[in-house]
Amino acid sequence: MTNPPALPEPSPQPAPPLGPPMPPAKKKSKLPWIIGAVALVVLLCFGGCAAVLAAAGDAADEDKKVAQSAAPTPRSSAAAAPATSAAAPSYPTPKPSDFKLKVKMLDKQCFGSAGCNVEFRISDLTYSGSGLDPDATYELSYKFKGLEDPMIGTFELEGDGSYRIAEREFGSTRRSSDKVTAVVTEVEVM
Repeated sequence: MTNPPALPEPSPQPAPPLGPPMPPAKKKSKLPWIIGAVALVVLLCFGGCAAVLAAAGDAADEDKKVAQSAAPTPRSSAAAAPATSAAAPSYPTPKPSDFKLKVKMLDKQCFGSAGCNVEFRISDLTYSGSGLDPDATYELSYKFKGLEDPMIGTFELEGDGSYRIAEREFGSTRRSSDKVTAVVTEVEVM
């Protein structure tokens, strides 16, 4: 018995489509998820900050309540007025007579009856008033006496007592016996 020749196996046939062909599947975008996650993080951060600030405010309110409960209760309406800070000290404006200037003669050249040429400077300033404002600057005007021609000047005095004045002045006297002095004539607070 011979075996009948083998038949080739039938190749599988594709099944006919049941409907119209399906388009390829699209990938879903992750953008909405990312935006949502970022929004959530921002809300949590601001919400957390708001919670921390609210807690700090509550703690400050609690401190105020504790301080108020520790404070003595006022006995009259005058005592209930809010406390004011100590008034800043008041300084009167100095008067010209509160200042004394001392003149030092540096050089003197005399010419008989024609008088003398003199070189001098203010060597010392003293103040005899009640006090100077340490934060103020004063402008002092002064005049020299004993000179042949009138001579005036000004300088600034700081409230701490420091001042700077011309190192040398020049003038002439009528006689060799004339003495040069200086007097403060005006004080201005700057």
